[in-house]
Amino acid sequence: MPIDRILALGAAAADAQFDQLWVTDNLVNRDPFVVLGALAGIVDIRLGTAVSVQYLRSPLLLAMSAITVSEVMDGRPLVIGLGAGNPFTGRSIAVPRQAAFMRETATLLRRLWAGEEVVSDQFPLIAGYFHLAPNATFALPAPAAGPLRLFGGGNGPRGLALAGELLDGLIFGWRSLLEARLGTLAEKLQVVDQAAASAGRDRVGRVMEVKVSVAEDGESAREFVRSHAAATLVVSLRRRGYGDEQLSRLGIDPALVTVLDTALAAGARADELDHLVTDAMVDATFVAGDPAQCRSGLAQVVEIAHDHGFDQVILSELGPDPLESIGLIREQLDVVTPALLPTAQETAQET
Repeated sequence: MPIDRILALGAAAADAQFDQLWVTDNLVNRDPFVVLGALAGIVDIRLGTAVSVQYLRSPLLLAMSAITVSEVMDGRPLVIGLGAGNPFTGRSIAVPRQAAFMRETATLLRRLWAGEEVVSDQFPLIAGYFHLAPNATFALPAPAAGPLRLFGGGNGPRGLALAGELLDGLIFGWRSLLEARLGTLAEKLQVVDQAAASAGRDRVGRVMEVKVSVAEDGESAREFVRSHAAATLVVSLRRRGYGDEQLSRLGIDPALVTVLDTALAAGARADELDHLVTDAMVDATFVAGDPAQCRSGLAQVVEIAHDHGFDQVILSELGPDPLESIGLIREQLDVVTPALLPTAQETAQET
């Protein structure tokens, strides 16, 4: 999506009274920090990355990019989500020791943002990966103009524990909805809370992501998921360790997942596989349909967020027409969130 389109969507979201804009970071996207800087100049709401891929740019450059964007934000907080990328990132770049790499990245960022000087030898994984000179010292030329927060995007056991131990919060990705349906979300969040308690820290922030496709023509919204996303997302579930029993509980035929996996590995495009995507696959990965259908799905999302102590919900994808989706989603949220999240909203503002 070109940046002028992204800026138009950002302005529309701000006008619709959304609280925060998050930008993603993949090799097929526009540079997230260029986008954040441009957004900061036209919208007066919070910004963040969900997530910044820790292997795509050195934390030295990431630290500099963050303080530069901060200067454009007039004191508003900037949240940097950290993560290893999607399950397919490893096809293009090496992704070693994801949790340990995130620990070094987060520690280095915090020290630089605190005005400290850091030495490359103290961060062996980063120094080796980004070819930093031995015993080199680094410091930032200026402090951030506003608060900088670090949220962890790792949703495996080590990533969850790291968020509780070290970071300001957790971004639980698009699988939050299906984890809740499987009854495993509370257990995973407990890992965060236990790590925070062991580190002597208070509760850390929680953000959940949900993918949404909504249109007046509900079938076009569901077709968007079938043609653009569902096959890849369902295959990614298996690659993240979801077994046949879990897939079956979501109504997904494991044999079909194997067929999709084989086809994608052979180079097939998602839109060439849409005839294999079932309604269960669509509903496991998205809230999708016409406004009435999505009202029910969003009501469930709000209830899950409330029951599991989330401070914020990220609505991502916004197919098939993002501009139309922003307006329709706002209308539905006015219906389904009468008073469910006041405490969470206050917590989000405090954090």
